Amino acid sequence: MARTPTLAQRFAPLLFSAFGLLFFAIGLGLAGSNAAFERWGEDVIGTVTDTGSTPGVDGANYVAYGFTDPDGVERSGRSSGYSGTVGETILIEYLSTWPSWNRVAGAGKRPAKWQWAICGFGGLFALIGVQWGFAIRNRRRLAARLEVRGRRATGRVLSVASNTVRYEFEAPTGETIPGHTLGNPFPGLERFRAGEPAEILYDPEDPKRSVLDGEPGTDAALAA
Repeated sequence: MARTPTLAQRFAPLLFSAFGLLFFAIGLGLAGSNAAFERWGEDVIGTVTDTGSTPGVDGANYVAYGFTDPDGVERSGRSSGYSGTVGETILIEYLSTWPSWNRVAGAGKRPAKWQWAICGFGGLFALIGVQWGFAIRNRRRLAARLEVRGRRATGRVLSVASNTVRYEFEAPTGETIPGHTLGNPFPGLERFRAGEPAEILYDPEDPKRSVLDGEPGTDAALAA
């Protein structure tokens, strides 16, 4: 009888992936924005309307500016990393098809490398989250399968740390087989203590494929 995954099991990988996808989207958006300005950007002379620094952030200078687009519409914007004097002119670039999307000319050229770094960082986290989710699913399926077709052995808990239970047991061949849980919390985890015996379910054809009797997917998990 299989047990429904806990909230921690279900959502931790999802949140990990979402975190990664967020950074991936931010990096891709910044890089895409820079590409759009390079292809469709138009330059115009604007005027600095405000300048200063963000409170509590060292070196976070900014300028606010205004300009008039070709249709005579007054536009405004703000770019970080710049300083100036109110009233002086400043070169602005805007998208010809969407003038409200504007910035100080050349602003996106300086951080181009870290834009792609953010994409890579986010993509890596998203990939880890997806792999983590599949690992949890596969572990649970293995536990459910061994509950029906596996064999049992009394093993010993070696250690319990960071939600990971490490154990060992002796196979029918006399070989000592080590194993461990995935590192994600599950109901009943607190029952396992280093040095104490533990029931193990294993595949008779490949004893290295084993789970603790009590992991999600086993009948013992229902009593946790």
